[in-house]
Amino acid sequence: MLTHGTYLIDTDICIELARKNPIVVEHVRAVGASECKISDVTLAEMYFGAFKSGREKHFNDVTVISGLFESYPIGYLRKYGELRCMLEKKGLKIGDMDMFIAATALEEDLILVTGNTDHFERIPGLRIENWMEG
Repeated sequence: MLTHGTYLIDTDICIELARKNPIVVEHVRAVGASECKISDVTLAEMYFGAFKSGREKHFNDVTVISGLFESYPIGYLRKYGELRCMLEKKGLKIGDMDMFIAATALEEDLILVTGNTDHFERIPGLRIENWMEG
């Protein structure tokens, strides 16, 4: 179910979009690419994957994704610190990159779109959708 609002698209969803996953493509079409944003963290993760694979197609995927969606710079350092401290105190640590993405979604009041709901559900107040489900 799609919620009305602006969406922050997580790395795994961008990868599925590059793979032309029909479910993900349809979700983006349904809300409109202009309502979808990404984080520079996602671009960094995609570049890492491209360098790791060494395949030109993966570098092209980053170019396509970065041209399709507006990107938020890595920021929200205070919110990142707050999230990391809160999660570590609860023994619920998640990866640093995911915390930067979550901080962006929270501070910009965006709905985070991810297939990695297990990690992100640990963060209070974070609105999440999984576009890899039909």
